[in-house]
Amino acid sequence: MNGPGPTRHEDDFDIRVRTRGHVVIIQLTGPLTETTGNILRMYLMGTLATQAPPALIVDIGDVSETGDFGREILRSATRHARESAGRLIITGGAPLLGGSPAGFDLLPSIGDALAAFGGP
Repeated sequence: MNGPGPTRHEDDFDIRVRTRGHVVIIQLTGPLTETTGNILRMYLMGTLATQAPPALIVDIGDVSETGDFGREILRSATRHARESAGRLIITGGAPLLGGSPAGFDLLPSIGDALAAFGGP
């Protein structure tokens, strides 16, 4: 007899990192939970520590869920990028950030974010 299925599939979480010129693009897929958020935090900390000034795009268009923990990771990374004279733009998932997008730099798409960084 099978019990109830899992409500979250943290093993479905994926991070894809690529660059376009001087911009680092981090694309997320799956749930942004406390566990997967810690993985994202490691990627963000590494990028923010090695890129001066930081130029990052975090695409959350394929994130299935996030909570306060995930939002705080993104808010903290955005703040750190600004304090380092850089920029972190979040794309594709404004509704996931709840009713309070304060503290975030939001654009609809990766293309829009690349244009904001002076790219194609």
